[in-house]
Amino acid sequence: MPIKPRDNLPPPPTDMQNDRDGERIINGGAIYSLHEVKEHVIQLKINAFEFATESASNDLITDLRWNLQDLCGFVCALEPCFYKRSVWCLPSSGIGVTPFPTDVYIMGYNKMLKKENPKQNPWNYFKFSFSLTGNTIEIFSIHTEDKNKNKRYSTKK
Repeated sequence: MPIKPRDNLPPPPTDMQNDRDGERIINGGAIYSLHEVKEHVIQLKINAFEFATESASNDLITDLRWNLQDLCGFVCALEPCFYKRSVWCLPSSGIGVTPFPTDVYIMGYNKMLKKENPKQNPWNYFKFSFSLTGNTIEIFSIHTEDKNKNKRYSTKK
């Protein structure tokens, strides 16, 4: 089942390689229905995911020490209150690629109990989009919040 972005999505910045701070931010709330994202993961399990960046794949394993099954549990435990922002992103292939609208969620998670853990420090940072061509959730970032490399989009409100 394809997950469609919200109807009022603005166009991406014209120059994603040289944008200024804040030009990639998409106002107006989440791009994707979290309920639909969770249903997609429940239905397809680990096959629901693709990595849009090599760093996301590496961080899942080295920073979080998770596998795709752990990521399924994390996504299924997300609630709307953990939504932080939406931004335009380019996959690893970069130049000449169509930008993806992404949603960012930040939540503490206990992978053993498969539920939210508000006492975890730091929380986990998850940035994703959806590919209609692959029918997959495209993972742009999945790592601890303190490893957020892109300081332009600070995780503090």
